[in-house]
Amino acid sequence: TLMVRFRLKWLIVAALVCGALRYVCFIPSQLGLIMFGIAMHGLIFILFSMTTQIYLEQRVPHALRNQSQALLAFMANGIGNLCGYVGGNLLYLHCQTDGVENWSKFWIIQTAVIIPVTVFFLLGYRGQKHHQTRPQFTALGENE
Repeated sequence: TLMVRFRLKWLIVAALVCGALRYVCFIPSQLGLIMFGIAMHGLIFILFSMTTQIYLEQRVPHALRNQSQALLAFMANGIGNLCGYVGGNLLYLHCQTDGVENWSKFWIIQTAVIIPVTVFFLLGYRGQKHHQTRPQFTALGENE
């Protein structure tokens, strides 16, 4: 599987790079590229969502796993979606002139945002070394 061959960091970086490439496909407004960009959504979903689930499975103690998965779902599907809807609408309004949308500008800005996020993650995330042991946590209310 991909998880055996690649470290978590590189799978998430691949998802972010694919996200940037997806936005680049939308810039020229050509049907073939738009369809390819839409098709990339599934790959990005698998790379990002499944990798984060596996990350939680590997790194979070069993007693805290349910809470961590609930927090991830809330952050990604709750707060993340809300921020995306609000931010996307503000960007959409910014890219209009006299009621005419400038979709190229919209997707260029999206791409310009995801690139530094990718670089920040690439440089900032260190992960665990193979020889490190997992930190030991206890669930709330559990005796140490």
